[in-house]
Amino acid sequence: MLTLFDCPAHNHSGHNEIRLGDTNGNPFRVMWDWQVPIEMRMEPIWTSETLPLDNPSGIILGSNAWFHVDVFPEGLVPEEKIVWESQEGKLEFVTTNTGSRVKVCATHAGGDALQVTIDGSLGNFNLPPFHVKVAPLTVITAKVGVVRAQNNELAASAQKVADIIDEANQVLLQAGLQLATSDPVEIPDIGSYYDVTVGSLEYNVLLGSFPPSNQLEIYFVGSITHPDFGPADGMYAQGGLLIATNGTGRTLGHEIAHRYWLRDVYIVRDNVSLEASGPLCEGRMPLDWGNYSAGTGLAMDIGFIMPRLLMYGVASSEKGDIASGEFYGLGWERNGTNVEWSLKNQSVGLSGMTNLPMQSN
Repeated sequence: MLTLFDCPAHNHSGHNEIRLGDTNGNPFRVMWDWQVPIEMRMEPIWTSETLPLDNPSGIILGSNAWFHVDVFPEGLVPEEKIVWESQEGKLEFVTTNTGSRVKVCATHAGGDALQVTIDGSLGNFNLPPFHVKVAPLTVITAKVGVVRAQNNELAASAQKVADIIDEANQVLLQAGLQLATSDPVEIPDIGSYYDVTVGSLEYNVLLGSFPPSNQLEIYFVGSITHPDFGPADGMYAQGGLLIATNGTGRTLGHEIAHRYWLRDVYIVRDNVSLEASGPLCEGRMPLDWGNYSAGTGLAMDIGFIMPRLLMYGVASSEKGDIASGEFYGLGWERNGTNVEWSLKNQSVGLSGMTNLPMQSN
Protein backbone atom coordinates (compact mmCIF):
# COMPACT_ATOMS: atom_id res chain seq x y z
CA MET A 1 0.00 0.00 0.00
CA LEU A 2 1.32 3.39 -0.85
CA THR A 3 1.45 6.63 0.97
CA LEU A 4 4.20 9.12 0.72
CA PHE A 5 5.79 11.10 3.50
CA ASP A 6 8.51 13.66 3.53
CA CYS A 7 11.69 14.32 5.41
CA PRO A 8 14.19 17.09 4.75
CA ALA A 9 16.60 16.71 1.87
CA HIS A 10 20.09 15.88 3.07
CA ASN A 11 23.52 16.14 1.58
CA HIS A 12 25.84 13.19 2.08
CA SER A 13 29.19 13.26 0.29
CA GLY A 14 27.83 15.15 -2.67
CA HIS A 15 24.59 13.14 -2.88
CA ASN A 16 21.13 14.57 -2.33
CA GLU A 17 18.54 12.26 -0.76
CA ILE A 18 14.77 12.51 -0.34
CA ARG A 19 12.95 9.70 1.47
CA LEU A 20 9.33 8.90 0.71
CA GLY A 21 7.26 5.97 1.95
CA ASP A 22 4.03 4.02 2.00
CA THR A 23 1.31 3.28 4.55
CA ASN A 24 2.96 0.11 5.80
CA GLY A 25 6.05 2.08 6.76
CA ASN A 26 7.69 0.89 3.57
CA PRO A 27 9.62 3.87 2.23
CA PHE A 28 11.02 4.28 -1.16
CA ARG A 29 13.86 6.68 -1.75
CA VAL A 30 14.53 9.10 -4.54
CA MET A 31 18.29 9.53 -4.73
CA TRP A 32 20.56 11.17 -7.23
CA ASP A 33 24.10 12.35 -7.71
CA TRP A 34 25.16 15.06 -10.10
CA GLN A 35 25.03 12.78 -13.13
CA VAL A 36 22.66 9.84 -12.64
CA PRO A 37 19.23 9.85 -10.90
CA ILE A 38 18.15 6.72 -9.04
CA GLU A 39 14.60 6.25 -7.83
CA MET A 40 13.83 3.25 -5.63
CA ARG A 41 10.13 2.96 -5.03
CA MET A 42 7.78 0.55 -3.25
CA GLU A 43 4.23 0.77 -4.46
CA PRO A 44 1.52 -1.55 -5.77
CA ILE A 45 -0.42 -1.00 -8.96
CA TRP A 46 -3.91 0.23 -8.24
CA THR A 47 -6.10 -0.75 -11.19
CA SER A 48 -8.90 -3.26 -10.74
CA GLU A 49 -7.18 -5.65 -13.14
CA THR A 50 -4.28 -6.16 -10.73
CA LEU A 51 -6.06 -7.49 -7.65
CA PRO A 52 -4.94 -8.94 -5.31
CA LEU A 53 -2.79 -6.04 -4.26
CA ASP A 54 0.99 -6.21 -4.09
CA ASN A 55 2.72 -5.32 -0.82
CA PRO A 56 -0.20 -6.29 1.47
CA SER A 57 -0.38 -5.60 5.22
CA GLY A 58 -1.63 -9.12 5.88
CA ILE A 59 -1.34 -12.56 4.27
CA ILE A 60 -3.40 -15.69 4.90
CA LEU A 61 -1.36 -18.57 6.35
CA GLY A 62 -0.33 -20.93 3.56
CA SER A 63 -1.00 -18.46 0.76
CA ASN A 64 1.28 -16.49 -1.54
CA ALA A 65 1.75 -12.76 -2.03
CA TRP A 66 3.88 -10.50 -4.20
CA PHE A 67 6.13 -7.71 -2.99
CA HIS A 68 8.04 -5.30 -5.14
CA VAL A 69 10.14 -2.20 -5.41
CA ASP A 70 10.65 -0.16 -8.56
CA VAL A 71 14.08 1.18 -9.37
CA PHE A 72 14.45 3.96 -11.91
CA PRO A 73 16.03 4.38 -14.38
CA GLU A 74 15.35 0.76 -15.33
CA GLY A 75 18.45 -1.38 -15.52
CA LEU A 76 20.58 0.92 -13.40
CA VAL A 77 20.56 -1.59 -10.53
CA PRO A 78 20.86 -5.24 -11.64
CA GLU A 79 18.08 -7.53 -10.40
CA GLU A 80 20.56 -9.68 -8.49
CA LYS A 81 21.61 -6.60 -6.50
CA ILE A 82 18.11 -6.25 -5.02
CA VAL A 83 18.05 -8.73 -2.13
CA TRP A 84 15.11 -9.60 0.15
CA GLU A 85 15.20 -11.22 3.60
CA SER A 86 12.46 -12.49 5.92
CA GLN A 87 13.48 -11.18 9.34
CA GLU A 88 11.33 -13.58 11.41
CA GLY A 89 11.28 -16.57 9.06
CA LYS A 90 7.49 -16.65 8.73
CA LEU A 91 7.67 -15.90 5.00
CA GLU A 92 9.49 -18.14 2.53
CA PHE A 93 10.50 -17.12 -0.99
CA VAL A 94 8.75 -19.21 -3.64
CA THR A 95 11.47 -18.97 -6.29
CA THR A 96 14.19 -16.44 -5.51
CA ASN A 97 14.88 -13.75 -2.92
CA THR A 98 16.44 -11.38 -5.46
CA GLY A 99 14.91 -8.98 -7.93
CA SER A 100 12.55 -6.03 -7.96
CA ARG A 101 9.50 -8.30 -7.52
CA VAL A 102 9.43 -11.43 -5.37
CA LYS A 103 6.82 -13.99 -4.43
CA VAL A 104 6.55 -15.25 -0.86
CA CYS A 105 4.57 -17.96 0.89
CA ALA A 106 3.26 -17.34 4.42
CA THR A 107 4.41 -20.46 6.27
CA HIS A 108 3.97 -19.46 9.94
CA ALA A 109 1.44 -17.29 11.77
CA GLY A 110 2.48 -14.04 13.41
CA GLY A 111 4.29 -10.86 12.48
CA ASP A 112 7.17 -10.65 10.04
CA ALA A 113 9.09 -8.05 8.09
CA LEU A 114 10.67 -8.21 4.66
CA GLN A 115 13.96 -6.34 4.53
CA VAL A 116 15.13 -5.07 1.15
CA THR A 117 18.76 -4.27 0.42
CA ILE A 118 19.63 -2.48 -2.81
CA ASP A 119 23.23 -2.28 -3.97
CA GLY A 120 23.35 0.54 -6.49
CA SER A 121 25.91 2.85 -7.93
CA LEU A 122 25.48 5.17 -4.93
CA GLY A 123 26.18 2.43 -2.42
CA ASN A 124 24.32 -0.20 -0.42
CA PHE A 125 20.92 0.82 1.00
CA ASN A 126 18.75 -1.03 3.52
CA LEU A 127 15.20 0.15 3.00
CA PRO A 128 12.94 0.00 6.07
CA PRO A 129 11.08 -3.31 5.93
CA PHE A 130 7.62 -4.30 4.80
CA HIS A 131 5.72 -5.21 7.99
CA VAL A 132 3.34 -8.14 7.44
CA LYS A 133 0.81 -10.01 9.57
CA VAL A 134 0.19 -13.72 8.86
CA ALA A 135 -2.94 -15.44 10.17
CA PRO A 136 -5.14 -18.47 9.41
CA LEU A 137 -8.04 -18.03 7.03
CA THR A 138 -11.41 -17.02 8.50
CA VAL A 139 -14.36 -18.03 6.31
CA ILE A 140 -17.53 -15.92 6.42
CA THR A 141 -20.52 -17.98 5.33
CA ALA A 142 -23.24 -15.92 3.70
CA LYS A 143 -26.69 -16.17 2.16
CA VAL A 144 -27.34 -14.11 -0.96
CA GLY A 145 -30.67 -12.61 -2.00
CA VAL A 146 -31.28 -10.80 -5.29
CA VAL A 147 -34.35 -8.60 -5.60
CA ARG A 148 -36.39 -8.88 -8.80
CA ALA A 149 -38.15 -5.62 -9.61
CA GLN A 150 -41.83 -5.43 -10.48
CA ASN A 151 -40.83 -4.92 -14.12
CA ASN A 152 -39.04 -8.30 -13.88
CA GLU A 153 -35.54 -6.81 -13.85
CA LEU A 154 -33.02 -8.51 -11.56
CA ALA A 155 -30.80 -6.30 -9.43
CA ALA A 156 -27.84 -8.53 -10.35
CA SER A 157 -27.37 -11.58 -12.55
CA ALA A 158 -25.86 -14.77 -11.14
CA GLN A 159 -22.62 -13.97 -13.00
CA LYS A 160 -22.47 -10.44 -11.62
CA VAL A 161 -23.00 -11.75 -8.09
CA ALA A 162 -20.17 -14.27 -8.61
CA ASP A 163 -17.85 -11.57 -9.98
CA ILE A 164 -18.57 -9.22 -7.06
CA ILE A 165 -17.97 -12.00 -4.51
CA ASP A 166 -14.69 -12.88 -6.24
CA GLU A 167 -13.44 -9.28 -6.25
CA ALA A 168 -14.46 -8.81 -2.61
CA ASN A 169 -12.53 -11.95 -1.65
CA GLN A 170 -9.39 -10.63 -3.34
CA VAL A 171 -9.67 -7.40 -1.33
CA LEU A 172 -10.42 -9.26 1.92
CA LEU A 173 -7.30 -11.43 1.60
CA GLN A 174 -5.42 -8.60 3.33
CA ALA A 175 -7.47 -9.19 6.50
CA GLY A 176 -7.43 -12.99 6.39
CA LEU A 177 -11.11 -13.13 5.41
CA GLN A 178 -12.96 -14.95 2.64
CA LEU A 179 -16.65 -15.20 1.74
CA ALA A 180 -18.32 -18.56 1.10
CA THR A 181 -21.81 -18.05 -0.32
CA SER A 182 -24.75 -20.18 -1.32
CA ASP A 183 -26.52 -19.83 -4.67
CA PRO A 184 -28.43 -16.54 -4.91
CA VAL A 185 -32.12 -16.62 -4.01
CA GLU A 186 -34.53 -14.38 -5.89
CA ILE A 187 -36.67 -12.07 -3.76
CA PRO A 188 -39.75 -10.59 -5.44
CA ASP A 189 -40.29 -6.85 -5.05
CA ILE A 190 -43.57 -6.80 -3.17
CA GLY A 191 -43.02 -3.33 -1.75
CA SER A 192 -40.14 -0.94 -2.13
CA TYR A 193 -37.46 -3.59 -1.98
CA TYR A 194 -35.77 -2.89 -5.31
CA ASP A 195 -35.24 0.81 -4.65
CA VAL A 196 -34.91 0.77 -0.89
CA THR A 197 -34.68 3.58 1.66
CA VAL A 198 -32.60 2.83 4.75
CA GLY A 199 -34.75 2.70 7.89
CA SER A 200 -38.03 2.24 6.05
CA LEU A 201 -40.49 -0.55 6.80
CA GLU A 202 -39.58 -2.24 3.52
CA TYR A 203 -35.89 -2.02 4.38
CA ASN A 204 -36.45 -3.79 7.70
CA VAL A 205 -38.69 -6.43 6.13
CA LEU A 206 -36.15 -7.09 3.35
CA LEU A 207 -33.40 -7.66 5.91
CA GLY A 208 -35.56 -10.38 7.46
CA SER A 209 -36.10 -12.31 4.23
CA PHE A 210 -34.04 -15.31 5.33
CA PRO A 211 -34.75 -17.49 8.38
CA PRO A 212 -32.60 -16.50 11.38
CA SER A 213 -29.10 -18.00 11.33
CA ASN A 214 -25.50 -17.18 12.15
CA GLN A 215 -24.74 -16.51 8.49
CA LEU A 216 -24.17 -13.10 6.98
CA GLU A 217 -27.00 -11.96 4.70
CA ILE A 218 -26.17 -10.09 1.49
CA TYR A 219 -28.96 -8.47 -0.53
CA PHE A 220 -28.54 -7.12 -4.06
CA VAL A 221 -31.00 -4.31 -4.79
CA GLY A 222 -31.54 -1.67 -7.46
CA SER A 223 -30.70 1.43 -5.45
CA ILE A 224 -30.10 2.48 -1.85
CA THR A 225 -30.99 5.84 -0.32
CA HIS A 226 -29.89 6.83 3.16
CA PRO A 227 -31.99 9.56 4.82
CA ASP A 228 -28.87 11.35 6.11
CA PHE A 229 -26.31 10.65 3.38
CA GLY A 230 -28.34 10.23 0.19
CA PRO A 231 -27.63 7.61 -2.52
CA ALA A 232 -25.24 4.79 -1.61
CA ASP A 233 -23.65 1.86 -3.44
CA GLY A 234 -23.72 -0.30 -0.31
CA MET A 235 -25.02 -0.34 3.25
CA TYR A 236 -24.25 -2.44 6.31
CA ALA A 237 -26.84 -3.08 9.00
CA GLN A 238 -27.28 -5.49 11.89
CA GLY A 239 -29.56 -7.69 9.79
CA GLY A 240 -27.23 -7.91 6.81
CA LEU A 241 -25.84 -5.72 4.09
CA LEU A 242 -27.13 -4.29 0.83
CA ILE A 243 -25.33 -3.85 -2.49
CA ALA A 244 -26.88 -1.58 -5.14
CA THR A 245 -26.67 -2.09 -8.90
CA ASN A 246 -23.73 0.34 -9.05
CA GLY A 247 -21.85 -1.57 -6.35
CA THR A 248 -18.68 -3.57 -6.98
CA GLY A 249 -16.64 -6.17 -5.16
CA ARG A 250 -14.78 -3.35 -3.47
CA THR A 251 -18.12 -2.02 -2.26
CA LEU A 252 -18.89 -5.42 -0.76
CA GLY A 253 -15.43 -5.63 0.84
CA HIS A 254 -15.96 -2.14 2.30
CA GLU A 255 -19.32 -3.12 3.81
CA ILE A 256 -17.93 -6.33 5.27
CA ALA A 257 -15.13 -4.31 6.88
CA HIS A 258 -17.89 -2.32 8.62
CA ARG A 259 -18.96 -5.64 10.12
CA TYR A 260 -15.57 -5.68 11.86
CA TRP A 261 -16.04 -2.09 13.04
CA LEU A 262 -13.99 -0.15 10.53
CA ARG A 263 -15.24 3.37 9.81
CA ASP A 264 -15.80 5.44 6.69
CA VAL A 265 -13.28 8.17 5.96
CA TYR A 266 -13.80 11.15 3.64
CA ILE A 267 -11.92 14.08 2.21
CA VAL A 268 -14.97 16.33 2.03
CA ARG A 269 -18.78 16.01 2.17
CA ASP A 270 -21.57 18.18 0.85
CA ASN A 271 -22.97 20.55 3.46
CA VAL A 272 -20.07 19.82 5.85
CA SER A 273 -17.72 22.73 6.50
CA LEU A 274 -14.74 20.53 7.45
CA GLU A 275 -12.27 19.16 4.91
CA ALA A 276 -9.33 16.76 5.22
CA SER A 277 -6.38 18.39 3.50
CA GLY A 278 -2.67 18.93 3.75
CA PRO A 279 0.37 16.65 3.79
CA LEU A 280 0.59 13.31 5.53
CA CYS A 281 2.71 12.98 8.64
CA GLU A 282 3.35 10.44 11.38
CA GLY A 283 0.54 11.75 13.59
CA ARG A 284 -1.95 11.30 10.77
CA MET A 285 -1.06 7.66 10.07
CA PRO A 286 0.75 6.44 13.21
CA LEU A 287 0.94 2.69 12.50
CA ASP A 288 1.81 3.13 8.83
CA TRP A 289 4.45 5.80 9.08
CA GLY A 290 7.94 5.10 7.83
CA ASN A 291 9.68 5.98 11.11
CA TYR A 292 11.32 9.07 9.68
CA SER A 293 10.90 12.62 10.89
CA ALA A 294 8.56 14.82 8.92
CA GLY A 295 9.83 17.78 6.95
CA THR A 296 8.10 20.25 4.70
CA GLY A 297 7.25 20.71 1.08
CA LEU A 298 7.57 17.16 -0.26
CA ALA A 299 4.78 15.12 1.32
CA MET A 300 1.90 13.78 -0.72
CA ASP A 301 -1.46 15.32 0.02
CA ILE A 302 -4.08 13.34 1.95
CA GLY A 303 -6.39 13.65 -1.04
CA PHE A 304 -3.96 11.72 -3.22
CA ILE A 305 -3.82 8.71 -0.92
CA MET A 306 -7.27 8.45 0.67
CA PRO A 307 -9.12 7.22 -2.48
CA ARG A 308 -6.89 4.13 -2.35
CA LEU A 309 -8.19 3.05 1.07
CA LEU A 310 -10.90 0.39 1.23
CA MET A 311 -12.73 2.50 3.81
CA TYR A 312 -12.83 5.60 1.62
CA GLY A 313 -16.51 6.51 1.79
CA VAL A 314 -16.83 7.47 -1.89
CA ALA A 315 -16.86 5.17 -4.90
CA SER A 316 -13.34 4.91 -6.33
CA SER A 317 -11.79 2.55 -8.86
CA GLU A 318 -8.58 2.70 -6.77
CA LYS A 319 -10.04 1.73 -3.39
CA GLY A 320 -9.14 -1.63 -1.92
CA ASP A 321 -6.20 -1.07 0.39
CA ILE A 322 -6.56 -1.97 4.08
CA ALA A 323 -4.09 0.08 6.09
CA SER A 324 -2.29 -1.25 9.15
CA GLY A 325 -3.79 1.39 11.43
CA GLU A 326 -5.66 4.69 11.60
CA PHE A 327 -5.71 7.35 8.89
CA TYR A 328 -6.53 11.02 9.32
CA GLY A 329 -9.68 12.22 7.62
CA LEU A 330 -13.26 13.36 7.87
CA GLY A 331 -15.59 11.00 9.70
CA TRP A 332 -18.94 10.96 11.43
CA GLU A 333 -20.59 9.68 14.58
CA ARG A 334 -24.21 9.65 15.59
CA ASN A 335 -25.21 11.60 18.70
CA GLY A 336 -28.83 10.69 19.30
CA THR A 337 -30.61 11.62 16.10
CA ASN A 338 -27.83 13.98 14.99
CA VAL A 339 -24.87 13.15 12.75
CA GLU A 340 -21.69 14.87 13.97
CA TRP A 341 -18.67 15.27 11.69
CA SER A 342 -15.08 15.64 12.85
CA LEU A 343 -11.52 15.63 11.54
CA LYS A 344 -9.39 13.07 13.37
CA ASN A 345 -7.62 9.75 12.91
CA GLN A 346 -10.26 7.30 11.72
CA SER A 347 -10.27 3.53 12.31
CA VAL A 348 -9.68 2.20 8.79
CA GLY A 349 -6.99 -0.48 9.25
CA LEU A 350 -6.24 -3.94 10.62
CA SER A 351 -5.65 -2.60 14.12
CA GLY A 352 -9.28 -1.47 14.34
CA MET A 353 -10.93 -4.68 13.13
CA THR A 354 -12.43 -6.56 16.09
CA ASN A 355 -12.46 -10.39 16.30
CA LEU A 356 -9.92 -10.56 13.51
CA PRO A 357 -7.21 -13.25 13.44
CA MET A 358 -4.69 -10.74 12.05
CA GLN A 359 -4.72 -9.09 15.50
CA SER A 360 -3.68 -12.18 17.42
CA ASN A 361 0.08 -11.79 16.98
